[in-house]
Amino acid sequence: PTATFMGSIMDWLLGLLISGVIAFVAYRRNRLDRAGAYSAVVVGTVIYVTGGWLFTAMMLFFFASANVLSRWSKEKSSPRNARQVLANGGVATLLSVLFYLTNDSFYIVVYASSIAVATADTWASELGALSPTLPRHLLNFQPVPHGTDGGVTWIGLLASIAGALSISLFVGGSLIVLIAGVVGSLLDSLFGVFQVKPKTLHEATKKLQGIPWLTNDMVNFLSQVVVITVLLITG
Repeated sequence: PTATFMGSIMDWLLGLLISGVIAFVAYRRNRLDRAGAYSAVVVGTVIYVTGGWLFTAMMLFFFASANVLSRWSKEKSSPRNARQVLANGGVATLLSVLFYLTNDSFYIVVYASSIAVATADTWASELGALSPTLPRHLLNFQPVPHGTDGGVTWIGLLASIAGALSISLFVGGSLIVLIAGVVGSLLDSLFGVFQVKPKTLHEATKKLQGIPWLTNDMVNFLSQVVVITVLLITG
């Protein structure tokens, strides 16, 4: 019992060290703000302790690829805050804890699906913006300007598939994870149509349109929740 107890303490310390170093580097490189760094430490530590190296590797891959691709973005992105960290990693953290408590291998696939959704959506957003052709709207398939919520390009779609596929390889190339990632990415684009956004009516007047509580962070969170809920119900 003592060895097991000490082992768990060492897991917490190692998880804290790993996530702390990564969060500190990301903070220094302006990838995370202070609150975002603290949140990343919590998420990373819990995932390491409850899910081990496999779960941690998937989360690190998502985080690293998101930061690399953000450098190619046409728009300069601000540091990620705590809400963004939790919107992308909160569901995965909960699933990692459930895996630890139940020791049910099905949660490995479900966890990977959660990370696949976040990765597919991020890759689609960052690489899709580089498309030379205009996006097509998901609801009417008409061309729309770049950056329009609900717009999808072929480059973005292929990037979404590649992102989901990369996470599925961590769990033996699971088709479930691949499909979940792509579907979640498309749901994110679809939910974005109803996302709250400012609409300029006059130079000095702005009016919000869309669902007031449906922010970009909530869109990211809901796309994961819907996909994971379906998997848990059908699995």
